[in-house]
Amino acid sequence: MCTTQGQPLEVTLTPGQRGDVTEAEHLIQYAHGKALIADAGYDADHLVVRVRRAPS
Repeated sequence: MCTTQGQPLEVTLTPGQRGDVTEAEHLIQYAHGKALIADAGYDADHLVVRVRRAPS
């Protein structure tokens, strides 16, 4: 997770064969702001629901 300027806020390393979305739930707790930009690898229904329910 990084700022809009690309500065890291939180980093989680996973094995190469493990999808990034597995760590998304953990990383959301560090998110601040009103928008989330992620690549297609994070397009999972359970994650979308979690992000929409997060306080703004």
